[in-house]
Amino acid sequence: MLYFKSRWKYSLSKKSVKDGEFEILLKIIKLTGDKIWSLLEQLRNPKIHAIVRRKISALRTDEAYLDDGEKADFQQWIAILPFMILLSSDAMPIQLVPHIIWAAQARWKYSKRIKSLFCSDEEEMPPWIKHIYKLARYHLATKAMVKLATRQPDIFTSIHVEAVEAPGQQRFFLANDITALRTTFQRLTKTNPGSLVEKLGQTWLTDDPEARFRKACRLNFTVHAEMQLLTFYDHNPDFTPRLLFMGTSKKVCFLCYNFLSRHPLAIGVSASYQKLYPTWIPVPCSSSVRKKHKTLFWDLNRHLEETVLRDLETRLGVRRPVHMDFTAGPSLTTTGTFSSFSSAMELPIRFELVEDQGPSSDTGIITE
Repeated sequence: MLYFKSRWKYSLSKKSVKDGEFEILLKIIKLTGDKIWSLLEQLRNPKIHAIVRRKISALRTDEAYLDDGEKADFQQWIAILPFMILLSSDAMPIQLVPHIIWAAQARWKYSKRIKSLFCSDEEEMPPWIKHIYKLARYHLATKAMVKLATRQPDIFTSIHVEAVEAPGQQRFFLANDITALRTTFQRLTKTNPGSLVEKLGQTWLTDDPEARFRKACRLNFTVHAEMQLLTFYDHNPDFTPRLLFMGTSKKVCFLCYNFLSRHPLAIGVSASYQKLYPTWIPVPCSSSVRKKHKTLFWDLNRHLEETVLRDLETRLGVRRPVHMDFTAGPSLTTTGTFSSFSSAMELPIRFELVEDQGPSSDTGIITE
């Protein structure tokens, strides 16, 4: 366990916000370098290089881009792409900083131009562009952190940091029940299960939806970071943060979002892409905490059954769009994003009288 006193308020008063962003982004790159390089490795493809070179060459001969200032800016920006996708694997973290900032412009400034350049009217965004969008999130996280620190520095004045070992995965598979899908439909709905199985087979493009269902149910259950954080607060109520907000390195999934919204702490999240992970599982906890969670899980289970029933009756076969910077599949909603709060200034703050224990105990958890 590590307890330290942060000097955000002092540091930010001595340097510009831009300098602070650079410093924090560099630290983030050092901490998450393996994930960043895994995304960059996806770009090391000769076919991608050929496409990029061809498109850039076409832009250089397009007179429209020479006469339009905004288009000319895009042309200068896109010219950096070949250097990023050919970045040496032994590049230092400080060399990655400008490339992460460059990727942020792809996501927030030039996404429409990128789509028109690399996609046809009906074509989906190429996966390699989504990898660039995912790199952009590291810069976004940096800006959000600095913005919050400048507006509410007291949140960072004393932080409790504890490394927590993540629970191991749990294996799950269905028994040799050749009608497991039909049985599930019989329990959920009064509609003829046979017709639902047939319709689902058409959606899945298979003549044997039962086999597809059994294969899909061979899973390794994994506890998500949000659930680990929430359970830590359940077991350590004295460390519950004053700022009832949870920020992880990604948007929260459908199940985490719905469980958090039902939990008594009502901890907010920045956004949820509403993706449903079949491998989601609650975190192991003590009997006292499990007893508190029991009612929450029953309510969540009832909500899930109602959602499944609604989709079976009204949305079966509808193809949902994939979110721009999310590569694990479409979400359960049309928009793909739910937000708990519009800004950090609207987040709920926990006010209560406690015995003086020295510095305030806002908590951060590093899950491994």
